Amino acid sequence: MGNEHDAQDAAQEVFVRLFFERGKFQGRSSYSTWLHAVAIRTCLTLRRTRTRRRRREDSAEEDQIENVSDGTSEKNARSTGVIDTEKLLDDLDEEDRALVLMRFAENHDYEVLAEMFDMTAGACRMRISRLRERLATKAAKQFSE
Repeated sequence: MGNEHDAQDAAQEVFVRLFFERGKFQGRSSYSTWLHAVAIRTCLTLRRTRTRRRRREDSAEEDQIENVSDGTSEKNARSTGVIDTEKLLDDLDEEDRALVLMRFAENHDYEVLAEMFDMTAGACRMRISRLRERLATKAAKQFSE
C-alpha cells in the first residue's frame, strides 16, 4: 500500500467490507480464497483512489514548481544494463500489476488467481501471458535506450 499508515487503513477497510459482504460468500471456492479476493479488490480500489489523488496533487505542484532534471541516473542505469522493474510494473494498471506480482512473486496458481479476479483460468493464463509479452517489450526498449 505504500506505507504503514495506508496499510492500516486498508486492513480496516478490508474488515469492514468483509463484514458487509459476508452474505455474498457462495462456497464456490475456499473461504480463504474468497477472503483474499475481497482484500485484493479493496486494496486495489484504495490504491487507485490514492493514485488519482496524488496525480492531481503532483500536477498542481508541477504547475507551481519547474522541475529540472538532466537524466543522468537513467543514463547510468542504461549503461550498466540495469532494468528498472519497478518502473515497468508502475506502467501497468493496478489490477494487472497485482495479477503479475501475485503470479510471479507470490506463486499463486492460475486457478486461484482466476477465482480472485473473477475470470476463467484460461482467461487468467492469457492475460498474464499478454502482460509478460508487454513487459518484455518494454524491458527490451528500456535496455536498448
